[in-house]
Amino acid sequence: MTEVTVPQPPVPAPRKRWTARLLKGVVAALLAAVILLVGGLSIVLLTFNPNQYKAMLIQVVREREHRTLTLPGTIALQLFPPLTLRTGPFTLSERDSTAVFARADDLRLHLDLFALLRRKLVVDRVVMIKPQIHVARNAKGQFNFADLLPDNKPDAAQARSPLGLSVHRLQVEQGAITYDDDKAQIHGTFAGLDLELAGLEGGSAGSFHLGTAARFVQPALATRIDLRGKLQTDPAQHSLALSDLALSVQGDALGLKAMQT
Repeated sequence: MTEVTVPQPPVPAPRKRWTARLLKGVVAALLAAVILLVGGLSIVLLTFNPNQYKAMLIQVVREREHRTLTLPGTIALQLFPPLTLRTGPFTLSERDSTAVFARADDLRLHLDLFALLRRKLVVDRVVMIKPQIHVARNAKGQFNFADLLPDNKPDAAQARSPLGLSVHRLQVEQGAITYDDDKAQIHGTFAGLDLELAGLEGGSAGSFHLGTAARFVQPALATRIDLRGKLQTDPAQHSLALSDLALSVQGDALGLKAMQT
């Protein structure tokens, strides 16, 4: 018997754009959590006993963001290269709620020691280990992380961090995202999410790579997604733009079976 392989049609451009927009929302949620935590952690870096300020950090998050930050472990500052601040496990609630918005096994900040001595916080890399984040958008189109983004608060960056803050890279390892969009009627999950953003300090083009397994009930989706592109940031304007996106999809998506692009 001769086996005949029928080539699958390419994914139409509108479907690729839909997937890319969805993944941009996921990236925005991850950045929102990082902005809050890294900005707050700059406070504890004023001392080599970071746990001295843990209670203050929790209080600041509660008062400014109306969210509950839980840090059950010990904040550790490792002095040997790379100089690293580790939070251990943490949870962050939704705004004015006890429901969990984000949690992770660990958050690590790889720091530039000489910049820190000049009272400037230069973070070479932020690493989130196994974060779990709930991204939600209500029927009015409001995301549950919008209040954490600096462009909604003109003085937010200065208020959150007493140090000059510069972050170069963001890395996410084995993340999980639950996505509920009531306005667009999109509901599903991203599992095994790995993300790398390089060039966040601005000044030159950076790079962007996201890989994840997506499983959605509405619309029907069970695929492995790989998205790459260029990254351009402007820290002064709190802006981030993605360009030259290359999207690869393997699996069942939007009515197409066993597709590969």
